Amino acid sequence: MDPRRRPYGKETNGTWIILMSTANRKIVFAMVALATMVFCAAGANEDRALIRRNVKWLESAQVQGDRENAKRGGWAYGPRLGSGDGSNTRFALLALDAAERAGVKAGRQTWHAALDYWLRSQKADGSWGYIPGQQSTGSMTGRKQLGDHDWHAEGTRRLLAAQDLIDGRWIGRGQVERNPLIATSFAILFLASKPAGN
Repeated sequence: MDPRRRPYGKETNGTWIILMSTANRKIVFAMVALATMVFCAAGANEDRALIRRNVKWLESAQVQGDRENAKRGGWAYGPRLGSGDGSNTRFALLALDAAERAGVKAGRQTWHAALDYWLRSQKADGSWGYIPGQQSTGSMTGRKQLGDHDWHAEGTRRLLAAQDLIDGRWIGRGQVERNPLIATSFAILFLASKPAGN
């Protein structure tokens, strides 16, 4: 594995690190965001340099361009790996917010560009789709229900039914989510989310 392809590697102090092959480069973004949240939650002083490095990496991965670019200010799966979407942008903002609470601040221009992304992609009814112009979804809108459908309750039931009853982990179906560390991280993130009611 080429170490230049990783956002971070094994640290000598034993800090929790995710190592990825270049075949899984599309998940680098989500893993950097999730790892940043973990480092911030752990509150260990020795992780501060990792948090700072991840914040810089996340800022550099923010979609750039002129104001006509509908995805400017959002985040994609990684630098030069597609255009921005609401899911990756949400992960980035959660990580940057956790970092700021831990004392590592992102630049004001990063926050302003993200706000501009959300305002530009919001629909007249206040909802969002996965990408600007797509149909609204509950997960992008932060609502527990869309119409009469409680998508969060349904997702919770499906996740709990799929959880391994012996060790508590999840294993997904796709190439990326067959890795139990990744699938379990996403499952916990979903279960811990508290979307607003209607």
